[in-house]
Amino acid sequence: MKLKPWIAALALAAAAATPAMATDLGVLDDQPDVVTRTFTSPGLTFADDYIFDLVLDSDVSGSATNLKLSLNGIQFLDIANFSLSLYDSSNTFLGAASLVDGSYQLNDVFLTAGNDYYFRVAGTVTGWAGGSYSFSAVAQPIPEPETYALMLAGLGALGYMSRRRRQG
Repeated sequence: MKLKPWIAALALAAAAATPAMATDLGVLDDQPDVVTRTFTSPGLTFADDYIFDLVLDSDVSGSATNLKLSLNGIQFLDIANFSLSLYDSSNTFLGAASLVDGSYQLNDVFLTAGNDYYFRVAGTVTGWAGGSYSFSAVAQPIPEPETYALMLAGLGALGYMSRRRRQG
């Protein structure tokens, strides 16, 4: 049995393996979480997951930017098939980002608290020296109906007091 073809096949399979990274962002809130990842080998396919929780029902937004670098027509850093998607903990697809001004953006997706979610950034490294990307996510809590009711009751009480002062 010749081992050289098998060793070459194993080396090729290892080089094309999908390096995946799972990062727990914890509770997502109104302060953006920002992550940058750099790959030093071209030809790698990756799918990185950014897991998060919500304390309150929120509008969630995510953004991913392929940080390209080229000089004299040579792409030193680049990622092909670059994408950003949103899923829940049961791997249900919730949305894909759109390309806006060179960045993939997924804006104002309403998500309920108490569930786990994750963003997936994926692509294939094609730059001569590798590739790099930046990812950010933020959640804007949605006030509950009781908050609005309490605010309206307070405004009503202020109006009532103001009217009584003018009459009395």
